[in-house]
Amino acid sequence: MGLRELGQLEQDLVFGDAGAKDVINFLRTKQDATPENKLRLLMIFASVYPEKFEGDKASKLMQVAAEFQFLVFRDVYSAFISIDEGEP
Repeated sequence: MGLRELGQLEQDLVFGDAGAKDVINFLRTKQDATPENKLRLLMIFASVYPEKFEGDKASKLMQVAAEFQFLVFRDVYSAFISIDEGEP
């Protein structure tokens, strides 16, 4: 997955040149995008189009983001500990 393509879509979202259909298309066609990039894209979309995430939808998005952040932190922490203990 090209960083340039992702960056262009992010920029287009921020400046109003892309919308939900573009994000959905990207997520469907770019299966190799990292979870971090997918989450960042969704968070940008949510910040640009907050009306799309009113009420329960916003709560669910924040919950998913928090859980994802915990999982990433846990993995990074585990990797750091194994390096610190001299494990490969």
